[in-house]
Amino acid sequence: MLPLKTVYHLSFSSPFGGAGIASRIICSLCNTSVYQSVLIERSSLNAYPAVLTKTILYLRKTILDIVSLIVYNHKTTLSLGIISIFGLSSHRLANASIIHLHWINGLVFPLWRLRAIDKPLVWQLHDIWPFAGLAHTSLRKVTSSRFSLPSITNSLFNNYVCCCLRSHLQSNNLHICVSSPHMRSLLLSHPLISNSLLSVIPLPLPNYPTKPVHNPFFQQLRSSRSTRILIVTGQRPHDHNKNISAGLSAAIDYCNTVNNASVLVAGRPHSHFRATNTQLTHLGFLPREDLFLLYQDVSVVVVPSYFESFSQVSLEALVSGTPVVCLRGSGVDSLPYNELIFASETDSTDHLSSCIRQAITAKLNLSASEITLRISSHNNCIAESYASIYDSLLA
Repeated sequence: MLPLKTVYHLSFSSPFGGAGIASRIICSLCNTSVYQSVLIERSSLNAYPAVLTKTILYLRKTILDIVSLIVYNHKTTLSLGIISIFGLSSHRLANASIIHLHWINGLVFPLWRLRAIDKPLVWQLHDIWPFAGLAHTSLRKVTSSRFSLPSITNSLFNNYVCCCLRSHLQSNNLHICVSSPHMRSLLLSHPLISNSLLSVIPLPLPNYPTKPVHNPFFQQLRSSRSTRILIVTGQRPHDHNKNISAGLSAAIDYCNTVNNASVLVAGRPHSHFRATNTQLTHLGFLPREDLFLLYQDVSVVVVPSYFESFSQVSLEALVSGTPVVCLRGSGVDSLPYNELIFASETDSTDHLSSCIRQAITAKLNLSASEITLRISSHNNCIAESYASIYDSLLA
């Protein structure tokens, strides 16, 4: 067994999305021989102090009782009982054995700063855009079979990436983690990236809610025997990559062919489907605990995205024993629990509706203790995977 490893995690910009997932990775590692510190960069958030405050409160609630937090800034010292340092330089990272970089957006940690870090790097990629030169919310509508990264061929950007990563590649102290084989295959199209640099590690899962949620809607839902199809739209229901309209069309088409079936929409409503169909029920944004209970009470979850970098909704549904309908090649179809995954070859209404019909008969009825056990097993495997990567880099 190698000596205790000290891992510095960079960097959080909000309590949502990739940052929230990063906190779960940190939690999963707390039972291993890894000492962890979280570093937050304030400089890119000067215009959004409320966001930073939310981030700190979120981290305090989830992981600050088990790891230390460092906020670094060029101008402001925070008076929140948190260690504060001015700027990030090599001597600030002297105590770290490994730097675990959680890439969240381009403003948080620019690529050129990687050249100044002389420690082994684990780079957590939740999206392909750092190698594509694109914002992760601007992926164009393309089918999975024709998914291409045109800007990867841009020689100027490739030279820039080469310059930033060359020293780490030459010294063999960089490892990139992605959440699905689909993302792995996309990254392997980049000339710098080889098989040995990449690991596929699924996303960690939040804990199963320990307190019952007293929500009248869920009580009514449990007493009903109707077929319920769930679609989680999130913040961007009109994002072409999410392909929400195809999922809604297929779900409504299925409901029109059977009795006593309905579609539940969690998140922001899609403008084309707001009040056009009585089979739709808009639930709005739900707390994570409510969502977990909802996965257990619905018949199937439809995730019609062309490409899923997080696959968070899919994972949580699958662990709850609820089947998921997705598109072939989106990344969802490569997740564990494949006996509950029904992948459509195209996003046509007929194909998706057919997959919904097949999936409805596959639901597992799991108890809360069984779900908790599956979550624990899933997260323990993830922790072992990261600890193994740390060991290999230090060895």
